[in-house]
Amino acid sequence: MKTSSNLGILVSALLLVGCSDPASDIPSDAESASFGGGGKADDLFSTCEKSEVLKLLNESTSDPDHLVSLGINRRAANNVWSHRLGADGQLGTGDDNIFDDFNEFDDVSYVGPATLSQAVDAIVERCHESLHNRPFVDRNTFAGSNGGGWARDNEELEAAMTVTGLTGQRLNAILRDTDSRGRTIFSRLRRNRDFEGLTYGYPVDEVPWKNGAMDVRESLGYVSLSIEGGRFDVDPDDDDGTRELSLGTDIMDDTYYDVANFDLLNADINVRGRVRWDSDSSVRRLLIAAKFGSEVDAAGLKRAAKIDVRTEGGRHAGSLDHDVMSGTVPWSGPAAPIEPIEAVYRRALELDLLPDMQGYADVLLMNPKVHMRSERSRYHLNEAAIDALTRYYVNGRTRIAEVNALIEARLPDLGPGVQADAEQLVQLGQSILSGAEIERRVGTAVTTVRPDEFTTPSTVEELDEQKLVADAVFDAMHDYAADLDDLDNALAGSDGLRTDDAFLDMFVAWRKAVDSSLRPKTIARPFLDDHGELTQDVDAALVAFNTYGEAQRAADNEEFEDFETVTAAMFEDIGKYLTDDDLGNSHRMIATGGIMARSLWFDRAREFYVPGSNRSSFSNFIIDTTDFTQMVTNEEWNAIPEAERTPATVLDPAKVFHSMLVNEVQIELGSEAPYLARIEALTAEIAANPTPEAERMLAGAKFVFDEYRNSLTTIAALKGDDILDRLDDAGAPRGIEWGPSEASKGTTALRIVADGVRGPTP
Repeated sequence: MKTSSNLGILVSALLLVGCSDPASDIPSDAESASFGGGGKADDLFSTCEKSEVLKLLNESTSDPDHLVSLGINRRAANNVWSHRLGADGQLGTGDDNIFDDFNEFDDVSYVGPATLSQAVDAIVERCHESLHNRPFVDRNTFAGSNGGGWARDNEELEAAMTVTGLTGQRLNAILRDTDSRGRTIFSRLRRNRDFEGLTYGYPVDEVPWKNGAMDVRESLGYVSLSIEGGRFDVDPDDDDGTRELSLGTDIMDDTYYDVANFDLLNADINVRGRVRWDSDSSVRRLLIAAKFGSEVDAAGLKRAAKIDVRTEGGRHAGSLDHDVMSGTVPWSGPAAPIEPIEAVYRRALELDLLPDMQGYADVLLMNPKVHMRSERSRYHLNEAAIDALTRYYVNGRTRIAEVNALIEARLPDLGPGVQADAEQLVQLGQSILSGAEIERRVGTAVTTVRPDEFTTPSTVEELDEQKLVADAVFDAMHDYAADLDDLDNALAGSDGLRTDDAFLDMFVAWRKAVDSSLRPKTIARPFLDDHGELTQDVDAALVAFNTYGEAQRAADNEEFEDFETVTAAMFEDIGKYLTDDDLGNSHRMIATGGIMARSLWFDRAREFYVPGSNRSSFSNFIIDTTDFTQMVTNEEWNAIPEAERTPATVLDPAKVFHSMLVNEVQIELGSEAPYLARIEALTAEIAANPTPEAERMLAGAKFVFDEYRNSLTTIAALKGDDILDRLDDAGAPRGIEWGPSEASKGTTALRIVADGVRGPTP
């Protein structure tokens, strides 16, 4: 195997005297020759030259004949192409082997200093910089007025999680693969049904109550979020009739810009132009954005200062590259300067990154470096409205009362051991409802034991008392729910039933077919009530049920393939199964009531610690997006006919140098402002005059904001297991992981094409 040499290129070349390409007069290297990997290349060539060499090697058109035509020797060209194709020898497949850095290039047999020099000569013109007949920015650019559109200047807060452990080419092949119905793997894994648990704005009996949904509800601490209106409706094409999460889909073409030697990337400055599509042929919006100081912490939370300007429609899409590189846009008339590029220019001036060129002072000479096609699936989450929190809290109390009533009715039929546990559960429920249990857990008398009766506190002491109550209610209702979970089978009498529980599903399907109002229901209660009414004339009910079931079996309905004539005893068993399910719903609803207690207190804390904030119940507070992004170089993008640079044309995988699957959960820009302003103001107040009261208020404001921040990382992390399972089923290699993204998608793409000038790629 080849190893990198520490000898200078001159010495290496002397050792190669006499070697030549057998198929041409172009000098070639010995089999084990080395140019020293990245170290020597850093010494002899610019970052631009290194970047362009790697781009050339990776381009889909760089077959041996093309490389030879550029002056690269045939033997190296053949081996470079073979490496690029991967084991299957085909371009554009999952095992394509992209050159990630100069070491990988150097490791190819018959690649050494001669081949490196030939490759650099082939691309040297790409790094030639001139201001002739092209847009640029200099000292005079930002003397005019604003260029139109509308600007947003905020701090971006975003959790970003991604899958690692496989190449971008393998990921691309998997996500683009389709099933028998023509659906891509990406289209199937982008939606996680467990997040339908965050639906507090919808009827209690039409939202999911299974374990996955409850896990999501329990995970968010004091914050209760709810899916935006219109995203959890009944799918008219689904015969089942239940609600389901729907996703908006955006297709975006992003271009990222930098100077020749990636000085902006090195300075944590990110420049992007975006075309956001409304359809395969219609552009919804254009955007030019700048980010500064973007970083992702260990928890996966990204934070960056961001400025962007936008304009509706695609009238100026054709000039977007020119507009970014010139720092001006013609969106509102004659070309005028824009804030994002001005901010980039001012920052680059501060860092002394701008050279004088050809008679112009302090020139910012940017070029498009990478293009990214992203398919984004999205929905918004808002804070659940206070009336929804109250409704779900009261529902938990109601369920306690109903379970207690059922226990008292069933008590004589229970065995001695179960009877004692059931009696204790009744006592706990009564104590919770009366408030005695809450005061016992708090340890003293309190103003109110019900979180739905909390008023806006005027002192820290009042707020602290309310928190003690909320936490006590949370604990008490969870204790009751856990004890109920241990008793539900005994209370329902469903242990040891001989009737297959598949008949329960058949019964539910029958009742939905008979009564369309039952179709969206997700809990057992309405079907249990229906069963009770049917029991009043069980003979008629059996005739109707059996007639329906036999017809469904004859029609090859898979749900009824095991249907057999239902007897009165079987019908009674179905009622017990329904009671069991109803008690299961109850224990989850009671636990949710406890979650609501904490959320009701948290809103009082928000008002108290950050008085300038508002509850974001109707304002798209958080956007949850799952992106499948394919990255191509500027050369590959320009090789695509202009008419085909739309979503109607699938990107050729041979042109894609990297792909990513990323879940980004972001607080809507601007929503963070009152919290950051409050923290900043209190910090300044303490610096000038530290007091215990101010320090307590600062700690409280940080607590509130941290709860929101933590919800972002929690939401993103929760998707991991489901995504990894789906990728594993689709043939992903062992060892893939779901974790914080090391950098944004744009920064990742720039790092790759810049030969790792900012460190390793994720």
